[in-house]
Amino acid sequence: MLPRLLPLLLLACVTADPPTDSGAGDSQEPRDSQSPEDTQPPPPDDLDEDGYDETVDCDDRDPAVHPGAEEAWNEIDDDCDGRVDGDGDYQGLHAVSATAVYEGQAYVFTMDCPVAMGRSDGLLAFAVQCAPDQEQPHADILLGKQVTIEIKESDGAISGSEWSGRTVVTSSNGWDSWGEARLVWSDVSHAGLTTSLDTYSLAMSGAGGLVVGLE
Repeated sequence: MLPRLLPLLLLACVTADPPTDSGAGDSQEPRDSQSPEDTQPPPPDDLDEDGYDETVDCDDRDPAVHPGAEEAWNEIDDDCDGRVDGDGDYQGLHAVSATAVYEGQAYVFTMDCPVAMGRSDGLLAFAVQCAPDQEQPHADILLGKQVTIEIKESDGAISGSEWSGRTVVTSSNGWDSWGEARLVWSDVSHAGLTTSLDTYSLAMSGAGGLVVGLE
């Protein structure tokens, strides 16, 4: 009996279908997968809720400070442009009138003088460079080829929109004297400068506008 069953058992082993993989496991996503929205970084914070986030707001704790805010005289960079109050480098022209007395006679000189001024961290310095017309009588003797009105650094810190103080007036022919100056800012980018000097033989007065340079 056993010899007859053996061929049948061998045939069953050969023709039996092998187990198949349904592939259901391959179609399932990993349990720890995330959607694209979940992988995006969170938006920047806007702590003071002024509409400007911390990437552009230079003080995200103060809602009055943000790009486009109005700059005020408060020693704060209100509009986040990198400038505090009237800080910056200024240029302009200074119209100067000088009256000098020589051998009992008065001579009047008028000059348009370029000005360079800098204000930073509550300190300022400026120089007014005047070139008298050497064709006028006694210009070289009375004023020299160049007259400079300057302060190399203001005494003490300044704040707000006004300043006044002492200047040094020097001539290329060797003399010097003390003068006075006053600055008034109409806004944080524009200032008016007036200067004066009054001695026995020389009086000078000047006025002109300054504007902060654009970067």
